[in-house]
Amino acid sequence: MKIVRSCMLILVLFGVWILPVGCGSGGSSGSTSVSTPTTVPTGTTVPLTQQVQNPVALFSSTGDNNGVIIEFPLVTSPTASWTGYMVFGINTLSNNVLNNSTANTFYLDSSGYIYTNFNGSPSIPSFIDSGSNGYFFPDTAIYQCSATSNAYGFYCTSGSSSGTAPDSQSLTATISDNKGDTSPTVDFSVDDAVYMFNTSPPNDAVFPTLGGPIPSFFDWGLPFFYGRNVYTSITSNGDGSYLAFLSYTVAPSGANVQPIYVNGGPTATLSSNPSIYANGAFTSVTVCVPGTSTCQTIDGVLVDTGSSGLRLLSSVLTLSLPAQQIGGGTLGECVQFADGSYIWGSVRTADVYLGGPTLTGEVAHSVPIHVLDSTFSTLPSDCSSSGGPEENDLPSLGANGILGVGSTQYDCGPACASSVISATYYTCPSS
Repeated sequence: MKIVRSCMLILVLFGVWILPVGCGSGGSSGSTSVSTPTTVPTGTTVPLTQQVQNPVALFSSTGDNNGVIIEFPLVTSPTASWTGYMVFGINTLSNNVLNNSTANTFYLDSSGYIYTNFNGSPSIPSFIDSGSNGYFFPDTAIYQCSATSNAYGFYCTSGSSSGTAPDSQSLTATISDNKGDTSPTVDFSVDDAVYMFNTSPPNDAVFPTLGGPIPSFFDWGLPFFYGRNVYTSITSNGDGSYLAFLSYTVAPSGANVQPIYVNGGPTATLSSNPSIYANGAFTSVTVCVPGTSTCQTIDGVLVDTGSSGLRLLSSVLTLSLPAQQIGGGTLGECVQFADGSYIWGSVRTADVYLGGPTLTGEVAHSVPIHVLDSTFSTLPSDCSSSGGPEENDLPSLGANGILGVGSTQYDCGPACASSVISATYYTCPSS
């Protein structure tokens, strides 16, 4: 079994790029690419309206634009697939009510964090992120899997880095915020990743006890979502946003509900070198040329509550979407990950449909989205300065795109509107 590691993606909170861990292990072009210009792109400020945006925040016609709930029934052992739900809106309909008497609710601080008290360390900066495929936290007492193993980047709890036994580690923590809210004890377990990957059937993609190391942060990834309803509120710049969770009860239904699947992702069906994306929650997104019925539905899009904005591989797009123009050129965007990898491409505009039957569910009109394309423009040197690979194709990204439904409307916010932020937005001349 080859495992695609996490895409613990861009946490874009209050206009600050927070990059906990990069994606796994590149690029291709589609009809949305443009000719490579001879002039190198230059960094630019970007008005809020032209920045890549969380499409849910633009569901203004229904009012289901103030948050997202990710709901998964409990799973206790590795399995091939698992189905959950993405519910749009909080306290807007009967199927998205937040019961304050039973939920644990935590407000994000000015940097976008909640906090975890774990292993004798109070107030570890933390986030609850469906785009992360494990529990990631600092623990020097647990072995890290060997770089030569099939689980590098995860914990090997069996007492060696080669993974010889399941050796489940039962752990506890509490979650808090800077307003004094504290959760009851959160119990979770981490098993030996190499052992799990080697003893599970080759098509297993659901691993509820998968964990790995990350310095200085506590990342409650997708295993935390199994058996819970997890609420992420959305505000313009994150001010006043909160996270909440309670136990899963029943499957929701309605036009504001969209299924999401942990099923190995689109890399599992590659004809060459297929690989399983462990604990990746995927869904489909319908994009249309703005104001038209010329549309395309794209599946295999990773659902990420830790970022904001829709990002799609150009190789899967068959539509010609209009480009955002700025400073006499096309608007481009770079996103860097903490492992040194990065994505690059143009900012384009689409109508985005989610939930309900095609073209009848929730719609965000004329949303700026990020189209990942290695052939778009000249790559800015500061975008690739960290030395890692470009992840603009399916084998390296592990998904056909990323649907960022995090706590902010904009992926960078006022910081990028007022200042040029290195390795972020660019104006890309056409000649």
